[in-house]
Order: sequence, then structure tokens, then C-alpha cells
Amino acid sequence: MAITALGAGGYFIFLSPYFKIAKVHIQYEEFQDENEELLTNFNDFKGKNILFADPEKRVQELKNRNPEFDKLMVQKIIPNTLKISFSEYPIVANIEKIINGKLTGRLLINAKGMVIYRDTENPNLPYIKVFIKEKREAEAPPQETTQPLAPKNEIAIPTDYLTYILDAQQNFTERFGMKVFEMRFYPQSRELHLKTEKGFLIWLDMQIPFERQFLKLKKSMSLLNMQGSPLEYIDLRISGTNGEKVIFKRKK
Repeated sequence: MAITALGAGGYFIFLSPYFKIAKVHIQYEEFQDENEELLTNFNDFKGKNILFADPEKRVQELKNRNPEFDKLMVQKIIPNTLKISFSEYPIVANIEKIINGKLTGRLLINAKGMVIYRDTENPNLPYIKVFIKEKREAEAPPQETTQPLAPKNEIAIPTDYLTYILDAQQNFTERFGMKVFEMRFYPQSRELHLKTEKGFLIWLDMQIPFERQFLKLKKSMSLLNMQGSPLEYIDLRISGTNGEKVIFKRKK
């Protein structure tokens, strides 16, 4: 009797269509159509026994191929459903890449510095200009650049630099009550220039914490009069003997 019951139970678990995966869907119903490609990656699980199916390997493969995913999970819903839930890193900035003085593309990047959209912009997000100098062969004439700035998922700005840039912008505004309209990033010299609403630039050395450089600026406020006197730039990169050297230039 026990053997018969065990055999029946084994049939039910291993062979019964009750546990065969019949549905694969995204957590939120409104996301089904726009994420059809993601769903396709799990369609081959349909018809398999849900108790023994292992979608985790597929999840890791997809995350490796699609680094824009912050989270990606597949949940087994007994008896016959796989539910996919995911989130992507938020889009945080507009990028303009300028090579040898020429604009080569506009794009949007996420919080990891990866390219998400090309040839578009979002005026509600910060603007970062990336200035790069490239050497040209003496005999080769300058070529017009028609290539996009970077393919999707390529790193446009390394994450640590991007974090520094965005945090410096926010910190400056909070400390000095002045908006920053644009950030200028010079990767080869590791410099950041913040263009303020007053039109002048704040020069920062990205190898030094911006908090330390802003502290120098705070101590020089009475001399600089940033709100009133027209300035061209304030250079906080140079360290003096007392660590508080500030160089600035007034507009003529």
C-alpha cells in the first residue's frame, strides 16, 4: 500500500502536468509588452517541471549581458508560473563628449556611468561635458567624427568619477546657495570645472576630496565676494604651505 502511494506521489511530482511551467510573466502587467525580449529569455522553461527548474543560472547570464540591471530575480509560483521582477540603475545625467574641441555626441547615462540612450537629452538632469584631447598623426588630415559617443552599456564615465562629479555639484549648491548649470570633466588631467549660475567656474582637482577644496573656498568668501564681484574662475586645485591657497581671476 505504501509503495503504491509512493509511486502515485512520484508520478504526480515528476510526470503530472500540474507542475509544468505554463506561464512566464513580468511582475507588473503593464511591463509585459515593452519587455518582450526579457520574457523570451525564459520561454524555454515552459513545459518543464517547476520543482526542478533552475532559472538562477539564466538570471546571472542576463545580468552579465545587461549590466544596466540593478536587480533581476525570478520567483517560482507553484504550481506552474515563473514571475520575473527587475529594476534598472536610474538615468542620472546628460553627457556631451568633446574631442579636440568638436562635439561628437550626446547621450544619457545611468548611475553606473553606462550609456543608456544616444542622440537625446533630458533637460531635467544635470549636464556633464567631457573634454578629451587626442593626438593625430601629422600626415593624416582631420576626420569628421560620425560615430556615436559610445554603444549602449559602454562606460562613458567611470562610476567613481561620476559619483564625484554629481556629489560635488550638489555639495557646492548646498554650501554656497548657488546653482551649478554645467559640469566640465577633463579625464586626462582629472579636473572638474563647475559652471555656476553667476557664470564663473570653480576648478577642482578630482584627486582631492571636494569637501576639502570647498572648505578653502568658504574661508576665502570675504575676499572673493562671489555673489557680487564678477569673476571668471576660482582655482581650488593648488595647495599652499598652509593648504588654503586660492587662485582666482576677476572679469575685466
